[in-house]
Amino acid sequence: MATSSKKICLGKQYGSVRELAMMVMARMRDDESKLIRQMKKMIKERRSYAIQILSTNIDGWTPIHACALRGSKKLLKVFLSSGIDINITMGEPDGLPAGCTLLHMACLRGDIDLIEYLVSQKPDLNIKDSHNMTPVVYATQRCHKRAVRFLQDNGANMAGVVAPTYECITPQCSSTKFCFF
Repeated sequence: MATSSKKICLGKQYGSVRELAMMVMARMRDDESKLIRQMKKMIKERRSYAIQILSTNIDGWTPIHACALRGSKKLLKVFLSSGIDINITMGEPDGLPAGCTLLHMACLRGDIDLIEYLVSQKPDLNIKDSHNMTPVVYATQRCHKRAVRFLQDNGANMAGVVAPTYECITPQCSSTKFCFF
């Protein structure tokens, strides 16, 4: 009796949701256009399945949060077209508190283009992570002044926002498993 090996193919949707989520995160490092085509097809054919994949927690990360941290606006637009909640939170990966949203990730990066896009999707600007930090606090701590100003102009609550008294540094990835910088 011949044994069949289990195939993992994003386009044909073989494999477990967890395996496909890991594959999506791995493919973000490669040719993004192929992943975009595959995800558009999956969303069109099996929207709820795509949402499951994009929201699967892998060591604290979800594929959609990894995409936001990576800063790929084009891919993030495709992911969000699945209907996934704009305020989806992630687990607790190394170096970050639990409960971060896509906007928290964009503010961590200071990516004003991505922040503007996400704000246009009407997220909760004042949502807090597990350390009670809002996206504007992330932007403030990283000295992303344009991002702070933009969030303030769009209604972010500035209570608790204190300008840092130390020299701002660029965040460094602390996990070797999922480094998206």
